[in-house]
Amino acid sequence: MPRRRRDDDDDDGGEAYRRHHHDKRPRPPAPPQQKHLYLVLDDWDRGYSIHKLDVDLDDAGVIHGGGGGPAVRFAAPRSSCDARFFPMRGDSVVMVSDAAPTLVYDTGAAALTVESPLPGLLAGGMAIAMPGGERLYALTSLGERFPRAFEVLSTGGGWSWKNAPVAPPPPPVEEAVAAYAVHPDGHTVFVSTSGDGGGGTYTVDTKRGEWRRHGGWLLPFHGQGFFDAELDAWVGLPRHGDTICACQVPSRGGARPPEWDTMDDDDVVPSWKKSRRRPGGRRRATLTYMGDSKFCVVDCVECDGDDGGGVVTPPQCEVHVAVFGLKYNRRGELKATARRAAGSFRVPKHFSWFSPVAFWM
Repeated sequence: MPRRRRDDDDDDGGEAYRRHHHDKRPRPPAPPQQKHLYLVLDDWDRGYSIHKLDVDLDDAGVIHGGGGGPAVRFAAPRSSCDARFFPMRGDSVVMVSDAAPTLVYDTGAAALTVESPLPGLLAGGMAIAMPGGERLYALTSLGERFPRAFEVLSTGGGWSWKNAPVAPPPPPVEEAVAAYAVHPDGHTVFVSTSGDGGGGTYTVDTKRGEWRRHGGWLLPFHGQGFFDAELDAWVGLPRHGDTICACQVPSRGGARPPEWDTMDDDDVVPSWKKSRRRPGGRRRATLTYMGDSKFCVVDCVECDGDDGGGVVTPPQCEVHVAVFGLKYNRRGELKATARRAAGSFRVPKHFSWFSPVAFWM
């Protein structure tokens, strides 16, 4: 007769059972991957650099990493004055330029890949990044007498440019794109133009491939505007003044200009104020959307090349990076939230036309 297992044997068996089944319990999800600001600068005499910055909103509100070495560099000919950088899905930064390969930097893998170049030339500097980095539309041309065509870059099936089923824009749109923003529907793009042919605002439906004119008014911001669901508005840098504006999303079928509001100067992030007060030097700022009503302004103030002793030095600029949130107060006024972060540093500058830009990924 087999010997009966002792109580402590039973306990050992029970413990083994518990350990066995405990190991099979679903493990808690991994914490979300920490995001960083990736700042694109023209601080290299042969092209561009991307610097990885840490944003600290919980402690002293400091942005770290500006003085370290770059995460990656993009070589570009000095004659090139059309390089554009865009965020794409998969935590990637894409550089698009005429007559040069499309470069894709995967920030997660720290890997750089070389893809096919943009077919033709970038006409009128028109390139539109869709929300979430799903697609990038670029208006191209093979020459002055050739028709315009839209090409689209997407991640589906690998990085590649394909002809987009979107009609060429009306002639005024080809002159100078002053501002654009994507409607919350995800496929309608509002585009404002300014030029000798007269300014106005149009929409292009990227699903139907159709254009429509809405009137002679312009969107109140310059460059790209970003939709924030909590504010229920597009947020951008206004055409005039150094602050932030929030613009109501106009109707896709309407003709009336939207209402908009600006943030009071007293609420501008301190580092941005500092750069505004600096006498002399050209300034250029870009805006980045970080999600959840948080934004980043990168402000570049060009410094003169005189070190004070009459010695001319290579061009430099002061880069001010400010991260902040936006909200409406009880009176409906646009305000910056208390949680902010800022950092600034001085770097070489090699392309006078280029504006530093940051991406949150």
